[in-house]
Parts: sequence; structure tokens; C-alpha cells
Amino acid sequence: MRTRFIFIIVIIIILQETKDASAAVLAAALRSLSAGDSLAAVSASLDQHLTELVDGVDRGDRAGAARAAKAVADDSNQAIAIAKAIAEVSEDPVVAELILQAASDLAQLQPQLVASTKAGLTGDPAAIKRLHDDAALMREANAHLRDAATLTPAELLRKRTQELQDELRRLEEAVNNADLQAAARHLKAARDLIAEQIALATALAENCDDPVRKKQLEDAIARLRELEAQLVPLAKVRT
Repeated sequence: MRTRFIFIIVIIIILQETKDASAAVLAAALRSLSAGDSLAAVSASLDQHLTELVDGVDRGDRAGAARAAKAVADDSNQAIAIAKAIAEVSEDPVVAELILQAASDLAQLQPQLVASTKAGLTGDPAAIKRLHDDAALMREANAHLRDAATLTPAELLRKRTQELQDELRRLEEAVNNADLQAAARHLKAARDLIAEQIALATALAENCDDPVRKKQLEDAIARLRELEAQLVPLAKVRT
């Protein structure tokens, strides 16, 4: 009996040391990568741990959910730290500001996710749904931070343009369905994307040497500003 007990203890120790060694390999690998590659790796890890967190709560696995929640917090903090370092050395002040804003957005979601995780572990269906929603928001913020820190301004502008098209479609659906909460949520998301698109496009216009193309871009930006101002009253009227 004593021999079996010692054997189990040895196995537990070896398993823990293996976990620590695995984490050390990841840490060493991240240090060998560029800041952008490191952020991409941490971002992927965050997505995976968010999935594990939601799965753990869905199963009522408190221990598994707790481990995943800690990993999510660690990944988020590491992603934010790397992103801030990238922003500090960025030569483009607009991109640096977008990175810092995205980092702030991710940080603000952390307490909300912790609260919904605790509530979800009670087994309440509404609380579990809220956790799913909060995890989706965290995943979206994670993607925004990764994009802001790793894409070129032109690539980021292209991606935000597509995201805006999708968000405007969701806003239209919410307005047509008289869903006030969804309309408000999609309106805010659309306005945030427009602000980011305008900031990126304005920076590109300032660096454009072709006067004709620069004028075209400035006119397009001005038109987008006009339409953005009309979105709020239009949404209120339709709902």
C-alpha cells in the first residue's frame, strides 16, 4: 500500500513537472519570436482557453473552468503587455493609438468575464448564455488587438471595412426586427469601426503624394463622416 502511494505521488510530481516544462518551452519559444509573432501565438492561446472555459462551465466542471479562467487572464495580460510594447515603438501614431485602444478594450472585458464565469457555474441557463456572450466579446476584442498590432494600416483598413459592412447588415436586421438592445449594440460597434476606419484613412491621405487620389480619399472620408452622423437618429426613428 505504501509503495503504491509513493508511486502515485511520484507520478503526480512528474506530471506537474511536465506541465511546467511544457509552459517553459512555450515561454522560450515566444521569446525567440518577433513581437508580432509572439502576440499572434498568445492570441491563439487565448482563443483556445476561452473555448475551454466555456466548455468547462457548460459541463459544470469547476476545476476545469477555474484552470481555463486563469489561463485566459494570463493570456490576456500577456497579449496586452506585448501590444503596448509594439505601440511604444510604432512610428505611426494612429496605429499606436489604435493598438492602445484595443488593449484597453480587452482589459475592460476581463472583470466582466470573471463575473459571468462565476455566475455560469451556478448552472443557471441565463447566466451560462451570458458567459457565452461575454466569451464571444472577449474573442472579438482579442482579434481586434491582434489585427491592430500585426497588420499594416492598409490591411487593417481593408479588414475594418469588411467588418463595418457586416455590422451595418446586423444593425439593419435589428432595426427591422424592432430589437432595441441589439440595434444599440450594433450601432455602437458600427460607430467604433467607422471611427477606426476614418483614423486609418486620414493617416493614409496625409501620406499620399498623388494630389488627385488624396482629394478622392479626403472626399470619401468626409462623406463617411456625414453618414455616420445620420446613423443615430435614423436608427431611433426606425426602432
